[in-house]
Amino acid sequence: DFNDEIKAERKGWSLNAYAFSKACIGQYSRIFARDIISKEKRRIWVGTYCPGYCRTDMTRGQGERSAVEGAFGISTMSTMLLDHEDENGKKASAK
Repeated sequence: DFNDEIKAERKGWSLNAYAFSKACIGQYSRIFARDIISKEKRRIWVGTYCPGYCRTDMTRGQGERSAVEGAFGISTMSTMLLDHEDENGKKASAK
C-alpha cells in the first residue's frame, strides 16, 4: 500500500525496483567471490561499480555526469590489477 511505501522510504528504504536490483548485484558479487574462494581454493578479484546518475536516454538526460564520465570509474577499476604486484613482488597478468 502507498502509505507503507512512504513509511519505508522515510526510514531510508527504497522500494524502487531499479535501486533494489543494484543492491542485489552488489550482494551477489560478494556471495560469488566467497563461493569461488571456497570452491576453487584461490583468491580472485570480483568488483561491482555504480557509475552514479548519468545523462542517458534512461534518465531522459537528467543525470549529473555524462555516460563517458560514468564509465571512467569502471575502466579504471578494471585495469587496477594490471599494476598490482602479488606478495612476492610479481606483476599480475591479465589472462
